[in-house]
Amino acid sequence: MGRFLSIGIVLVFAITVPTNGEVVSQQAQDRDTVAYTAKNPLVVSATRSAKRLEDVSVPTTVLDAAMITETGQRRLDGVLTQIPGVTFFQDHGQGIQMQGFSPEYTLILIDGEPVIGRMAGTLDVSRITLHGVKHIEVVEGPSSSLYGSEALAGVVNIITKTPEAGFSGQLSTQWGTHAAQDHTFRLGWSAEELDVQWVVNQYASDGFDHTPNEFGVSAPAFDDLSTSLTTTWRFAPRSRFKVQARASSRDLQSSFSVRQSASSSIPYLDESSRQDFSVAPSLEWAIGSRVIGISRGYWATYQTDQHQFEQQTQQTFYQDQFDQDFLKLEQQLNVLWSNQHLSMAGVGLNRETLGGDRYESTLQVDGTTGQPKAHQWFAFVQHEWIPSERFELNLSGRYDRHEDYDPQLSPRISARWQANDALTLRASVGSGFKAPAFRQLYLDFNNSNVGYSVFGSTKMGEGLQSLLDQGVLSNLFLDPSNLGTIQSETSNAFNLGATYSPTGSLRLRGHLFYNDVSNLIETQPVAQKSNGQFVYGYFNLDRIYTRGARLDVDASRTVGQRHRLSFRGGYQFLQAHDREVVDDLRAGRVFGRDINNRDVELSMADYSGLFGRSTHHVSGTMTYQMMDSQQRQWDTATSSLQSAVAPTSVSITSRWRSKYGYRDLDGNGFANREDEFVDAHLLLDATVTKTFSLENTRGAQPLQLTLQGHVRNLTATTFPDTNPSLAGRQWAVSVSFEW
Repeated sequence: MGRFLSIGIVLVFAITVPTNGEVVSQQAQDRDTVAYTAKNPLVVSATRSAKRLEDVSVPTTVLDAAMITETGQRRLDGVLTQIPGVTFFQDHGQGIQMQGFSPEYTLILIDGEPVIGRMAGTLDVSRITLHGVKHIEVVEGPSSSLYGSEALAGVVNIITKTPEAGFSGQLSTQWGTHAAQDHTFRLGWSAEELDVQWVVNQYASDGFDHTPNEFGVSAPAFDDLSTSLTTTWRFAPRSRFKVQARASSRDLQSSFSVRQSASSSIPYLDESSRQDFSVAPSLEWAIGSRVIGISRGYWATYQTDQHQFEQQTQQTFYQDQFDQDFLKLEQQLNVLWSNQHLSMAGVGLNRETLGGDRYESTLQVDGTTGQPKAHQWFAFVQHEWIPSERFELNLSGRYDRHEDYDPQLSPRISARWQANDALTLRASVGSGFKAPAFRQLYLDFNNSNVGYSVFGSTKMGEGLQSLLDQGVLSNLFLDPSNLGTIQSETSNAFNLGATYSPTGSLRLRGHLFYNDVSNLIETQPVAQKSNGQFVYGYFNLDRIYTRGARLDVDASRTVGQRHRLSFRGGYQFLQAHDREVVDDLRAGRVFGRDINNRDVELSMADYSGLFGRSTHHVSGTMTYQMMDSQQRQWDTATSSLQSAVAPTSVSITSRWRSKYGYRDLDGNGFANREDEFVDAHLLLDATVTKTFSLENTRGAQPLQLTLQGHVRNLTATTFPDTNPSLAGRQWAVSVSFEW
């Protein structure tokens, strides 16, 4: 890693030479402002401090509230598909995939605090509503230097709105295909010293089924209820106390069948529920004119309960209960030494506890038994050097010390150089890590129906010995005495990018990325049972790399004072490869079978990479907006709209991805035959929005009535066998009243 970082640091300095030592007064002023503009918003995720988007030195994308509204999206998974290269992996929910990494490598935050409740590593982002959201920040590339584990691929941070002065609110309802409904009530109040905002959302659907002639459904019916309450007290200049509380619940009903023979199967019903709650108090206070202290606390709990039973006899087929409890305490200090130097440092503690059917009476690292729990101490530091308006250098690092694996040090260095008024160059190099999940450390699971077993690394020795004592093992593949605790996955990464804005209505952004991952945790069989089934464990085995390039285009054209056409989209090229497979292919040691079952030698040209990754991905949104003659007009100087949402807009979003592998039929570990791929496909969405401004006789902000029609998946593309969660064409209409 040291050699990699040294080379990267040299490359960073090679492209970033400061021009002079001018004082950056404008940037210093921007740190103290809360203004937000569509052209250059303030973002906080990239550096954990407020910066203009164009001043950030790492790849960052912002999706604002107007864009979310105009495209008709109401859940997080829907809006993130507008980002080139961002795809979703369906496994225990909709998980986000960035830069070729699986969902467990991306950290999801709401106002800077982590969302918990991952199942098999996947955090279902469809459970997150977009009502009350100001904008969404997406930082690509390892961010462990500031956020620790789970940020190896990047960070998605949902920033919520603050209420406008006086009373404000929104009442919104949407109805759509499959009896889908999404209802929201938002109420806010803001005075000179106090802000209060309350949001309630209900989201439900009857689900759908691609194979109505067979028992079971493709997507289950569900009913989701969530609420949040945020209170902010500004008790002194540049000081505030804030408390955010969130709660949600979901009930889900599904069905499936287990085939007994070619002509018969047994029908089963599946009922599950989920509850989660979190509270996040924070205190921010000024110490003089140059120092700000921030104290944060965060407590969250997540619970699920699943029950599967035979439809006719009501006999239980499978039952599972899961509990997760997370506590974080953190102290941060920001120091503005001068207009050229800004430092940040912080320390904190995480405590996490799991419970449930799979984790009871678990042997822990310290030799005790009970619910698995772990403590993690961390410290982070960052320094920004801004010698001129055109140059900035950022160095950051984080140290994590955990009870269950070796300490981790995650450094990063990034730089930004504005070559001229139109061209800005960026580069970053750093490392990240992904800590072993609790299931990989503590899982103790025996499937009584199928007959296999899975043990976490700290439970493996005890579990194998228990099976040996029972006499149910027929073959041991590994010596239990040689099995140790797994270590964290680590990644070294490099990003090089540029932004070119020749005019105010055209912006091109591109970057190259490379991630080298080692100690990848994989599941492997360690023994075979007398019933033919296997015992599985977790091990640090593979090394992979992901590399690629991405180009974004943001363009607009204004015709007169009433019409505007805009486009936002881009393209990503991606390669996600297993180094061991690459070495074997180059050595001529990999074979496959063609459709006639004949052995054929494979080469690098036959390698499709890791499953679920498309080499090519294109996405784009075209939006037409028209202002009413009696309302506010376009700001032609900045080519932006002075009001938040245009009275009339038509938006079309397209997403195309090339074919990707999803199964291995010839036993070589990757997809190489046509029947092992999901075909390339195009998805189209369309939205029409009409906003009416109603006069307010009290002289306050005008009332707004918004009508919207939305069609998702216009082409009705479906893959019932390979991607059953992809529904066909879906229609929706919504009405929103905002004051």
